[in-house]
Amino acid sequence: MVSELTDRPDLRRIWAPNSPLILALTLCLAASAIALAAPIGETRYRLEGVRSYSSAATLSLADGEHLVRCGEIFQRVAIHPYDSPPFGLIEFGLAMSRAVDVEIYDGTPRVLEQEGTLWTPEGDTRVRLSESDLRSWYSMATAGEFLVCGGSTGSFATLRPDRSGDLVIAELVDSLPATSSWHMAGDRYGGFYFEHGGLRSARIDSAGHVELGKTYEARLVSAIESSPALDHLYAAHDDQIVLYRVEEAGALTRVGSLQERDTRGLWRMSVWFDPDRRIDRVAVAYPYDSLFVFEVDESGASSLLLADFIGRGWPQALFLESGRLYYANGFDRAWLLEGPSLELRREMPLDQPFGPLDLSVAPSGDGWAEIGGTPIRPMVVAYGTGTGAGFAAPGRRRLIENGNRIAINDTHVYANRSNDQGPSLLVFERGDSLALVDSVSVSPTFASMPWTIERGLLVTENAVFDLADPAHPELLGEFSDVQRAELQRGATRPFPGSETDLLVVGQTWWYSDSLWFFRISRQGGIEKINSEPRTGGLALDDSRDLLYRSERGDGDPSIAVYDISDPYQPVRIHEQTIVEAGPADRHVQTMTSMDGILHVGLCNGGWPENFRSELVPLWFDGARFVPAGVSLHVPWFSTGTSGQAGYLTMVLGGATALLTYDPPPLPRREECYFGDGWPPSR
Repeated sequence: MVSELTDRPDLRRIWAPNSPLILALTLCLAASAIALAAPIGETRYRLEGVRSYSSAATLSLADGEHLVRCGEIFQRVAIHPYDSPPFGLIEFGLAMSRAVDVEIYDGTPRVLEQEGTLWTPEGDTRVRLSESDLRSWYSMATAGEFLVCGGSTGSFATLRPDRSGDLVIAELVDSLPATSSWHMAGDRYGGFYFEHGGLRSARIDSAGHVELGKTYEARLVSAIESSPALDHLYAAHDDQIVLYRVEEAGALTRVGSLQERDTRGLWRMSVWFDPDRRIDRVAVAYPYDSLFVFEVDESGASSLLLADFIGRGWPQALFLESGRLYYANGFDRAWLLEGPSLELRREMPLDQPFGPLDLSVAPSGDGWAEIGGTPIRPMVVAYGTGTGAGFAAPGRRRLIENGNRIAINDTHVYANRSNDQGPSLLVFERGDSLALVDSVSVSPTFASMPWTIERGLLVTENAVFDLADPAHPELLGEFSDVQRAELQRGATRPFPGSETDLLVVGQTWWYSDSLWFFRISRQGGIEKINSEPRTGGLALDDSRDLLYRSERGDGDPSIAVYDISDPYQPVRIHEQTIVEAGPADRHVQTMTSMDGILHVGLCNGGWPENFRSELVPLWFDGARFVPAGVSLHVPWFSTGTSGQAGYLTMVLGGATALLTYDPPPLPRREECYFGDGWPPSR
């Protein structure tokens, strides 16, 4: 039995306002007020702000003159080539699972999510393609009147609008003799093509039934695109770009080759149809190499229009509706080409970080600090104030050498740095200048525990600093001095019964078979006071003297509760299975306590399963865990969540998000039984 502590309303409802799956929000960075903090579906979570890092790389297709990007964050982006920054965020949403493909179907963008949902931003509706955790979805295409989606293990779904205009499934098949359809393109007649030991064809009949066709050229295919108006299909085989002519639905004839060269690493091409000249323009951007643009007429005759050396990076090229060409090197800059022969060029530097590493919120909630990586060694330290548009905006920035952790208090920002002179703790003054005011040498460390500031003490993975003078931290002690290793994972809270000391519970890097308890004081420094066998996920309740931990280590589907009113003698008082692991090895991935609510991140074990992830709010009533609201489906946890200053911070692979949570009135113990579903609202 799957525990009642997790919820799958998405399996029952496809109308997004009644589903805790995703919230699409409109954001203009110049706006003075934005209604961001609306509840996400039926959940009590609110999305307060999002920062994305994909302007250098992740993009999918054009929606008119805008870019549509997908990943953990869905975005629609306007291009302002003469402004700085050159992009304006029009719309964004936190995906319920990774958005893997976008297709303009029936004039409207459709977003395919890896877990198996098809989202239409216009109208905010959603169709579930499958309920299996053992299946992932990868690509989609327009084939005649149908939209076809492809996934793992020979899975395909065909959809079309009903009389009311809503998308409905015509057929769902999950066992065709085909492998995962990583790439897909369709034709005007109801045929579509995907990679399966070569270029494999299929057709869709009038009822939506999928019939497999033949395989063309049994060689690796890394990208497939079709012409918007001509009967042309372009496929990147392992050593050339091949042009095929569509003879009928799912039937091709090879015409020739646009270019012979190694196409490995190429994963997308872009095709634009010129209605005046009735030709295709085909853009191909090779990793760490060059951009090529070809012109192909109706007969299949081709010529090279443009060749441009890109250099380093993993570039992508995309034609906008007008025929302008946008391409980015996936590294540090992008270009916009226009004119009859794309001869007019505008270069746009990209100073955005390549990806987030850590995020911290000030104790009063009036500021945030973030550290992000770049494709080269320097890291970007960013600081800003406010949420909403203020959180999405770039913020004040400083480049530093290699680092990955950050913390913020009311006056300063703290980050780690490693260079030729050794590791150090950097101190920046909050403000427009983000001035560097101190640098403190520290011992080398190989761990990466998130930092915390509490009771004027900064706790890092290996050291504790006294912030009595916040501009000039003083070292109180190092964990490696008392435990021979730094902390890889840990949590802090005020020490029970003390007005000044801290309790730190952590797992060490080298000796990972135990959980260690430390008392931190200005008088005694770091004192090791206790240990518990076995390690795993952990969280300290911020309102009660309780420790939560995944008792049997990572991958455990259960949570144990410890009474730590006396940290010298913790007492295990409860253990409860939160979710049945099942064939997908579903387990507890993260735990965060905020305002007495434990937010548990559940995730599947991984390949070949999809990474269905959800954030489940729970409350321990003294005897057992009871639900504290509806779970929120989120992208796969890369570094999980943490609770800071009333915010849940979420660091994803290509974005960061700020969420808040409005807990329900907590029920009395005698009302806490699973048969009543969720806690009563009163």
